[in-house]
Amino acid sequence: MRRTILGLTIALVGIAIAAGTAAAKQAGKPAGTNQANICHFTGKKYVAITVGKSALQTHVQHHQDVLGAPVPQGTTKAKKAAARAFCAALPVMTATRGGKLLSTNLTSTTAGLTGSIDLRARLGQGQVCVKLTVSSSTTPITLSGIKLVQGTTTLATLAVSALSPVTSSTSPLQSSGCVDVDRNIVKQLLQSSGLTVQVTTSSPAGGLLTGTLG
Repeated sequence: MRRTILGLTIALVGIAIAAGTAAAKQAGKPAGTNQANICHFTGKKYVAITVGKSALQTHVQHHQDVLGAPVPQGTTKAKKAAARAFCAALPVMTATRGGKLLSTNLTSTTAGLTGSIDLRARLGQGQVCVKLTVSSSTTPITLSGIKLVQGTTTLATLAVSALSPVTSSTSPLQSSGCVDVDRNIVKQLLQSSGLTVQVTTSSPAGGLLTGTLG
């Protein structure tokens, strides 16, 4: 009986040690498993930082920050160094540089109304930068809207209030700036083909210009 009890005790101790070891491994799960490297915009440049899930949600609201797959991921020394190098090399995106350039000429059924538009977008960044030219045989020219359309579906309506100027007393109107959008819209813009841009004017009244991005 004594030998049986002793054997049982040894077995239970072994189980406890094994369970404790497993728990210790779980508790010692490498920090950073639920972390992400992002390129945070400081106002002048990009710097790499590593954030947890809760902090990441805050950075989602920072439309100039670059999140997700474009940024090298991982919390090892080498991976963090790769993220730092990637972020440091990113130029600040504007209407004339950075990101991927998508352009189209704009035509209209309104007589004397023509134009062109450049869009710049970067995967992981929640912005689209715009350089727009609208020419008209009548003035003033006032921009009232810009839409990104796929087929018959409007993907996004860009906030023209972020562009400057939106009115010109002479032709052409040349307007530019960067507009905050959802990062999923940016992804669609970069990965889809044949998207249409629709530009509307309130002067000339009811003016509509369209073009297919390429």
